[in-house]
Amino acid sequence: MYQVLYQVRQSFPEYTELINARDRAYGVERQADLLQQATKNELDLAVAKRAEEQAASGHRMAVAAFRLNMLVAFFFPVATLTAVFGANLRHGLEETAAPWPFLVLIGIGLLLGLVLTLVVTKRPPPSRQ
Repeated sequence: MYQVLYQVRQSFPEYTELINARDRAYGVERQADLLQQATKNELDLAVAKRAEEQAASGHRMAVAAFRLNMLVAFFFPVATLTAVFGANLRHGLEETAAPWPFLVLIGIGLLLGLVLTLVVTKRPPPSRQ
């Protein structure tokens, strides 16, 4: 609209009313540009905030997964040993040395779990590039 009024004003300089209409059209065009820029900036800001929130959420999920993996690595040997030998441990010494074979099995499983956890959490050597 501003461009049309500007061309009409150039063609008919005797109509002074066109100056006010042209100036108002310029103001409307300028306000529309400012509104469009502000909207674009707000949209960019909202996208950046969402990306930051997603990155933080991803980090929290990675930390939770790491903790869960450490628990699994620690207790996996105990579960494996009890699955292989059975949880009741029928060994013939049930009457005389009742809890000791079970406790030894749990102790060995926890020790192996600690070793496995240390192996899993070991930092890799720095890569040569």
